[in-house]
Amino acid sequence: MSDIIPLPHYPQSAEGLCLAACARMVLAYWGTTTSEEELTELLGIKNWGAPASAIQRLPRFSQREWDVDYGCGTLEDLRQWLQNRMPVIVFVRTGFLEHWTTDVGHAVVVVGVTDEGVYIHDPAMTEAPTALSITGFEAAWIEMDYSYALIIPTAGEGQGD
Repeated sequence: MSDIIPLPHYPQSAEGLCLAACARMVLAYWGTTTSEEELTELLGIKNWGAPASAIQRLPRFSQREWDVDYGCGTLEDLRQWLQNRMPVIVFVRTGFLEHWTTDVGHAVVVVGVTDEGVYIHDPAMTEAPTALSITGFEAAWIEMDYSYALIIPTAGEGQGD
């Protein structure tokens, strides 16, 4: 598990707040503390949640500036970012995840990919990381068109760990 990024885990406080909880975890990794409520307002999250693209509202948050790369990626892209110690928010359909019994759109943070599986921080869970099979993870991710969001401080702003 040494290749797993040590990410603070913040469970979401209510349904629909997975994106805010994921953003909070990634920002905390980079050294910025914030609340789920503040991110919920900034990202325009409603009771039912928010579209994945709402993460693009983050670049000017708090005293720091953030680069948000929102797009579609591959498992190899995830491996590269994780090797560079950058946790990645990915958007999935939960019906394909082994630890879910319902099927909804959801955001999780990927903190590791090994030959055995994918390790995520799922804000719907109280503990992390959760290990997933690569097959299950990819099935859930393809349903959301391999969408991801990479949040990193603007150049020269510092680094987590």
